[in-house]
Amino acid sequence: MKDLVLADRKKPKLYESIICSATASGFAGYIVTPLEIVKLRMQIQRADVATHGGSLEKSVFGYRNTFHGLYRMIIDEGPFALYKGGLMRICFTIPITTISMSLTEVFKQTILESGAL
Repeated sequence: MKDLVLADRKKPKLYESIICSATASGFAGYIVTPLEIVKLRMQIQRADVATHGGSLEKSVFGYRNTFHGLYRMIIDEGPFALYKGGLMRICFTIPITTISMSLTEVFKQTILESGAL
C-alpha cells in the first residue's frame, strides 16, 4: 500500500502514513479475529482449569488446541461466530497501530535527514 501511495517519492507525508497504517491494521485486525477469539477462550479455559482443577476437555470450552477451537466454534456456533467482535477488534487495533507506525515513520525520516545514522 505504501508503494502504491508514494509512487514516485521516497518519503511519505504524515497523513499518508496515517492512512496506510490505519488501512493495514484494520485489515490485519479483522483477519486475525478468529485466532484472537480462540486464544482468549483458551486463556479463560486455562484459568478455569488452574482454579477449579480437572482437564482441558471438560473445562469451559473444551478446546485441545487452536485448530480444535476453530473447528468447535464453526460446528457449535456457526461460521459467523469466527468474526464475533471483529468491529471491536478493529476499533482496538487501528489507533494503536496507526500511532506507532506513523510516529516510527516520522522519527525515521527525521533521523535520516539529520544524518545521525
